[in-house]
Amino acid sequence: MPLDSCVEIGIMIDANVGEVWRALLDPEKLDQWVNGSELELNWSIDDPSIVNRCSVEKYTGDCVRILKLEPLKRLQYLCLSGFTGASNTYEDLSTVTVKLEYKRFGTYLHVKHVRQTEGTGLKTVKYRWSTMLIALKKLAEKSAELNRRVLEPSF
Repeated sequence: MPLDSCVEIGIMIDANVGEVWRALLDPEKLDQWVNGSELELNWSIDDPSIVNRCSVEKYTGDCVRILKLEPLKRLQYLCLSGFTGASNTYEDLSTVTVKLEYKRFGTYLHVKHVRQTEGTGLKTVKYRWSTMLIALKKLAEKSAELNRRVLEPSF
């Protein structure tokens, strides 16, 4: 894989792996961190058949096919989208791998976005992922804070 076809980015999130995973895949939360999307999802986050039948289609025709799913650890998918600013052609086909890792003070989320072709659009890919990961971090941390408040005893 040529270096100029790949973007890697990560973020530390002050939430447990379960809260980050839910923010990452829950249909009700997904459009809160995926920039400007209106997604139609045909799965439940707790549905084990997600890998076999999953497709995510944006109204604009963007499409995602889940390749691997290891709950609370890793999600890998193939996507064809205008994410990079290119048209919906083979040149815009990408494989995205998202890994979650428990750390002492939260969850480390790492994204590896590999384009099928070299060069164009990587700055856009990096920018879009950085803004989306910030939004995902805020969403997961807000959920974690609400959960902590529910669990705290009130005196």
